[in-house]
Amino acid sequence: MPGDYTRLSFDPAADYSRPRAEQGRMLRDAYLNELADGLDHRLRALALDVLGPCTSPLDLDTGGAPEATGFRIEATADGKSFTIGLGRLYLHGLALDNHGEVGPQEGPGPHVEPGLQDLRAAAPVRYADQPYLPNPPDLTPGRHLVYVEAWEREVTAVERPELIDPAIGVETDARMQTVWQVKVLPKDADDVDCGTEDPDIPGWVAATAPSAGRLSTKGVAVPASTDPCSVPPDADYLGWENRLYRVEVHNDGMLAQAGFKWARDNASVAAAVTDVDDTRTVLTVSRTGRDDVQRIREGAWVEVLDDDRELSGTPGFLARVVTVDRLDDPTQQVTLSAALPADLDPADHGRRTRLRQWDHSGPLVGADGTIPVSAATGGLVLEDGVRIIFSDAPAGGTLRTGDHWTFTARSADGRVEELTQAPPQGPHRFYGRLAVIDLPNEVTDCRGVWPPACAECGDCTVCVTPESHADGTLTVQQAVDRVRRTGGRVCLAVGQYELDEPVVLNGAQSVTLSGHGWLTVLRHRGSGPALVLQRCRGVTVSDLAILGDPVERPTEGGDGGDGGDGGDGEFPAIGIAVAGSAGVDLLRCAIARTSLLSNDGPQLLQALITGRNVSDRDVSHRGGTEGGGTGQGDVQETAIALSGLVVGLAVRDCALLADLGITAVIRPRERAADGPQPLGGGAFLMLAGFELTDSLVYGVDGGLLLDERVQLSLGATLRDNLIVGDGGAGVIWQAESLNAALTIRDCRIDGGGAGIELAAPTSEIRDCVITARPVGDLTTGGGRDVQQPPLRLDGTGIALTAPRLAGVLSAVSVTGCTLSTVGPAIAMQLAQQDVVIADNRLDGGTGGVVMRPGSSGSRVVVRGNEVTRTERPDFPFEPGQPMVGVLLTGVTDGEVRGNRIHDLFPATTEPTTLMVVGVFPQQCRSVTVTDNILDVRLPEGATALLVAGVVAVTSSGRVEVLDNVITSGGRPDRSAVGLLAVLLFLGRDHIDTTRFPAPGSRESLDPAGDAATLLARLGGTGWYAELKHGLAWVTPARVFAPDASVLPAATIRGNRIEADGDSVAVRSVLAGPLLVNDNLIRRTDQHPGDANQRALLDGSADSTVVSANHLETSALTAVRLDVPANRVAVTGNVVKGAFLVGGQALQPPWAAINVAL
Repeated sequence: MPGDYTRLSFDPAADYSRPRAEQGRMLRDAYLNELADGLDHRLRALALDVLGPCTSPLDLDTGGAPEATGFRIEATADGKSFTIGLGRLYLHGLALDNHGEVGPQEGPGPHVEPGLQDLRAAAPVRYADQPYLPNPPDLTPGRHLVYVEAWEREVTAVERPELIDPAIGVETDARMQTVWQVKVLPKDADDVDCGTEDPDIPGWVAATAPSAGRLSTKGVAVPASTDPCSVPPDADYLGWENRLYRVEVHNDGMLAQAGFKWARDNASVAAAVTDVDDTRTVLTVSRTGRDDVQRIREGAWVEVLDDDRELSGTPGFLARVVTVDRLDDPTQQVTLSAALPADLDPADHGRRTRLRQWDHSGPLVGADGTIPVSAATGGLVLEDGVRIIFSDAPAGGTLRTGDHWTFTARSADGRVEELTQAPPQGPHRFYGRLAVIDLPNEVTDCRGVWPPACAECGDCTVCVTPESHADGTLTVQQAVDRVRRTGGRVCLAVGQYELDEPVVLNGAQSVTLSGHGWLTVLRHRGSGPALVLQRCRGVTVSDLAILGDPVERPTEGGDGGDGGDGGDGEFPAIGIAVAGSAGVDLLRCAIARTSLLSNDGPQLLQALITGRNVSDRDVSHRGGTEGGGTGQGDVQETAIALSGLVVGLAVRDCALLADLGITAVIRPRERAADGPQPLGGGAFLMLAGFELTDSLVYGVDGGLLLDERVQLSLGATLRDNLIVGDGGAGVIWQAESLNAALTIRDCRIDGGGAGIELAAPTSEIRDCVITARPVGDLTTGGGRDVQQPPLRLDGTGIALTAPRLAGVLSAVSVTGCTLSTVGPAIAMQLAQQDVVIADNRLDGGTGGVVMRPGSSGSRVVVRGNEVTRTERPDFPFEPGQPMVGVLLTGVTDGEVRGNRIHDLFPATTEPTTLMVVGVFPQQCRSVTVTDNILDVRLPEGATALLVAGVVAVTSSGRVEVLDNVITSGGRPDRSAVGLLAVLLFLGRDHIDTTRFPAPGSRESLDPAGDAATLLARLGGTGWYAELKHGLAWVTPARVFAPDASVLPAATIRGNRIEADGDSVAVRSVLAGPLLVNDNLIRRTDQHPGDANQRALLDGSADSTVVSANHLETSALTAVRLDVPANRVAVTGNVVKGAFLVGGQALQPPWAAINVAL
């Protein structure tokens, strides 16, 4: 019941620390109350800041090591209810104390606890017997959230007569009592745990929402009075008494449904009800008033209530007073206008039935005795110029029974204390989660504990041991739940922690989960990941190991659904799943599938662990993956699985060993839309800022895989890692880039099929060591257009392919890397733009830098590389295998500069390779080959169909061969085209025919009868046919004929070309101008004077300039040009051997201005 005060003056917003009394002054109740309220506010703020919102301290009354027993929820032995532990709980700074039943009782009586030496019961309190919740609802089956609600209420001598000192005989003060109630949310909470966000808990928001009621007060201006004894002329308040008004909500509801009541003197005119007559209208009370002023009046509205109604939130019973005894009447009876309801029983003195008087009256009062709140939303004058206005915030919110406001009105100055949309002054209710209970015996503790639950915890908020986890005293899940909201560090002691279900951090902020190195082991034997980070902010997982056992998965068509992700919507991961989180750091962690660590694990992994050599042919592959994320198809165990929006993920100093190292888990949208699932993959992955550094990643099916369904923003960095894909690529990165850059640097990458498969623009690969082994044919990402040619990942070091959405791969550089591969070192597919491949050492089994058929590009630069081939006994050179140092296809503004290409032939002499070429531009619009060192000499006894330093094949375009050192030679198969230093086929004639030759045929392609010679099948790039005036390029899909509108041109300048054996230094078929200037071209002939030996310079062109060259051979003919005599200029050359133009020796004036040796 409210006390009789002059005013309640404490205001936290005023920032007063404490009041100070002055000497000789009146000591007011307001002064003492403000002192007490201020001290209480400060102590509660301190407890809240230090302990958190819902924390139980260690209790000494446990008979051994201290435990946090206060308000601990435990299931009863019969499994039908639960008990509430004895001790303290700090709820938003409010100290709750469960003493238990300390009165007379059967069995062991109360005892003095050793902490504060308070009297305490022997046994915890059962749910149904708690002191402040009469008649709690029955428990229902299922999983429920158990929580505590607490507030403070005023208690006077009306409820507690023992507050009156008999020596004084009258009441002098009131008390504030802390009330607590342990409740259970009625709705099932199957998916709720201690870390579930408030909005995701059924019924929680409605049960804990604060009151929406707001009250404004002011005085109403009145006309000035001429009576000198009246109130001041400018007064708003007309009353003669100083009053403390109280406005209180009677029945809850929105503004339109709620009702209120008001009283003067804080509604402190009250009396205890001791009896009621048979009509239940005549009440016997403890007194009818304090004096003739503060007394119960006839005609006034009074409220009858007891503890049961107050504690259950039920409003009291309102009735009018018909008659009332005088103060000196011995009966002290009050007659009401209506009978008491049956639930009010004054005879039960334990319920403390009481009556209090309200002062509202008038026509607005309804039959239930309240004034509608809606009547005061536009302003309502209570009396004597006192005006109130009700409002709500938020709009449509609920006003709760018991919400009250107090304000003063003073006659001295005629002022009313003004409130402006003030929230209720009380009761302030606080809520905290205690446990999640699933009867008969499953209870998960949600309380915070202070201090941490183990000794010597250091800077850790909570410490967990394998023993506390195993016996359920303090599990890893319980520990992270304690700090999930408030932040903190959970430390795991050395040892093994068995997990049957994932540890879930849902909505955690500023949380660190750390062990003591890899001897802190989370052993996960269930399905899904061991650790789930969902909707987290600023979470760190460090210094621990996660071991997962393979889980028997349902196959497609079985009970597991479609098998897309395990059939149950869970992450197919044995490690860590990160979904919709920001600022996540994974540091110094080991994540492994246990079978990979056994002696019969993959031999490649055993080699990594033991350091011994292992034959690549002996590695047992499981096969590669299509694309870079798990979705439909076989379920693969993943060390780190990503989903949703993941911002600022860093993986540092970790070891990841699984089927897949890191990948996205993307569920089909129709499945992801079924609803949020804590362990389910989302319908997308957007990676905003990603870092993988100083880590080991081993994947049976691939290392790091992110396909084109993934989006990247804010950039990604892979640095100083060892990444191994056993049966799949080391890195597959096809994520769609949103103006973000990818950097891969200082990594050691080994892959099955490919080392790196890249389809992301604005990417840099720098200072890496990359190896690759063949595993079969893979396509670059799931769902590609079937008309796009497949990329054969037969041991390619770096595969660059255009992303499907953008259509072109741009701004990519590969610099300073060392590649050793069975297939080509670097392969490009589809459209390329602004690609730089520089300063690498490329040891490719079938080529250095290769553009696949159907590719094209602009501004492709291959610079400063060393290209060679090392014999690999495990992967012998296959017969007919082509070998190209640099192969450019369909390039505009290409540049091959400063490379050193050598030793491209296999060491064995048995097979016959189809083609060995140093630099091969084909169908390019403009290419410059400059400053290279090209050594394509054929080993002794080896044979080949085509061996050349530079081969340029195009229908139209410009080719420049400048300042190179080219060495070729050897004895080829005489049926082959031959050995050449430079081979040019540049044509512009157009052919229109549907007759294509079969491989190896000599069939003419020209219907007009022009002689056509089948050149060679050049490494799967198609068929070329040499015509009289040009070249045709025939592929299985189309014919690329010379373009008559574009004049091809070739320049050979400043080169040093050395040939031996049967090599032709320069061979050209050119439908445009040919410029051969400033070259040193010579050959050491094996058959001096042989008329059948080939010329150094042999070819045809529309026009030719041969100037300032040194050409030297011991053959009969040095130069043979098929060019009309009037379209050739030959000046300043030094030639040893015949110089033939159109089959004839040089004619004047050219003969005189050249030197013949």
